[in-house]
Amino acid sequence: MSELKATFVMPKLEVFEDFTGKPAAPKPVLDLPKFSFQFDHVEYPNEQGIKTYYKKCKYPQYTMPFPQAMYACDQAKRLLVGYVRVFSRPWMALGLLNRKNLNEAVRGYCEAANKVLRVPYPEVGWISLFYKRQYYCPIAKEVWTTLSYFLQRMGVEEVWAENAGKIAATFLEQDNVYRWRTEDLASATTKTALMRNFGQEIALLGRLYSERTPDAVQADKLLKLIKIARWANYVPKFRNILRKTLKNCDFSAFQWELGDWYFSRMQSDYNFDGLGFESRREQFMEIHGHNEATYPQVYVA
Repeated sequence: MSELKATFVMPKLEVFEDFTGKPAAPKPVLDLPKFSFQFDHVEYPNEQGIKTYYKKCKYPQYTMPFPQAMYACDQAKRLLVGYVRVFSRPWMALGLLNRKNLNEAVRGYCEAANKVLRVPYPEVGWISLFYKRQYYCPIAKEVWTTLSYFLQRMGVEEVWAENAGKIAATFLEQDNVYRWRTEDLASATTKTALMRNFGQEIALLGRLYSERTPDAVQADKLLKLIKIARWANYVPKFRNILRKTLKNCDFSAFQWELGDWYFSRMQSDYNFDGLGFESRREQFMEIHGHNEATYPQVYVA
């Protein structure tokens, strides 16, 4: 596969939930993704997200990440890591089972994240990174719905539960790595297994993640979240609400989408499906019939 200079484009303005019209600031210097295919065109099918097509690629991608969005999401994720670090202590995690404490924690994070989830849009100015709901990809929409449902039943006000769901959806929409790894782990389990023994199953998923990523820091972040969830699972209220949430969600939306599976074959820094990069690269070439003339051109940062 040959390499070339990457081209990044932004979605049309109508995709975004709103904009303020404030003067645009200089764009930050950003690290490009590890690889990118050559952009061809984009479609906006009603209620089906954004379909981005790349030249010679077999499938479209149901997202359209762009560098400014990735930068903004990174800032919001850093804030989230700080919250997770604080509440990973047992006495702090159990305190979140109190409705008032949980509501205040979610509200505090959402208010902080909303301030950094903004991007400069050409000739318009700074706008919120949030999309109108119909433009999110299927997994992002389902995460939004599921997280909001869970938080509201845990006692979080609807406005903040919805806000938290929208933030989580935006992370998945704008970060291929987060989305693909979520789909990878969800595809390694089932709704039935999680409902049968949630604590045991997420512990297994944590071990799988640690085995599949070479990044010990990233693995530690997920393991902290799993630790909080496992402690909380001993509390009947949490366990019952979690079971209702799992029962009501469309779990298949969390698992591999064909286009995401296809593009993840060429991501080298995580062993998707438990396979090393060379094995997945071979799968990618098999899809293209080992015909070099049909391989997409790739930019590698």
